[in-house]
Amino acid sequence: MIKRRGDVLKISFSAFFADLGYQAVVASFPIVFVLVFNAPIPLYGFAEALNYGLGTFMSYIGGIAGDKYGRKKIAIIGNILIILVSFVGFAKDYVEALIFFMLGWWFRNFRSPPRRAMMAEVTTQEERAEAFGILHSLDIAGALLAITYLSTLLFFHFPILLILPFTAIPLVISTIVLGTVNAGERVVKEGRKEAITNKKVFWTIIVSTMFFGFSQYSFGFPILTTAEISGKDYLGIIS
Repeated sequence: MIKRRGDVLKISFSAFFADLGYQAVVASFPIVFVLVFNAPIPLYGFAEALNYGLGTFMSYIGGIAGDKYGRKKIAIIGNILIILVSFVGFAKDYVEALIFFMLGWWFRNFRSPPRRAMMAEVTTQEERAEAFGILHSLDIAGALLAITYLSTLLFFHFPILLILPFTAIPLVISTIVLGTVNAGERVVKEGRKEAITNKKVFWTIIVSTMFFGFSQYSFGFPILTTAEISGKDYLGIIS
């Protein structure tokens, strides 16, 4: 039984609403970038490298900032700035689309470490498996619903650029919910330094995560392939 279930649910529903918003933009971005604004395919690959490659560095910066200035404060700042991805709907060309998406995605990575640390803060070691299970379940549910409403609206011929600004609404709700969590305040610990107690386990996780990253690829490419072959954007999103 999780003692601080309320805070666990708040963090988890914040993740749900965040994914309900930005995952629709993530799925739309390759279509907007290449098919709407006619960017070259190789440039899309470069854009994804900027988004994900430098985005990992932003995660590191966010973790450090959370420990220094307060996890809740940094998580809220990063979360609200994810809204920049919604501005892709106002872009006039692929350069503007890339800038809006890239900045919003970077701040998504920036807020993730302090938000996860907040989850660890409100749970005991015995409760964390269940707590993070709730977090990831609602996270995925938000993403699934985002793809559902996006593909449905595209099926009924709503313009893709018209849909994207409205993804800011669940992102605002996500930030409001995150702001109600009773955790993540800055704590000054004089004369004490935190240390990694089990370095072997720590570095094993880091290295395994790195190799997992090598096995990934951008899901934008199958989205583009399906949309181009079928001539229907909603089928690309569903893919």
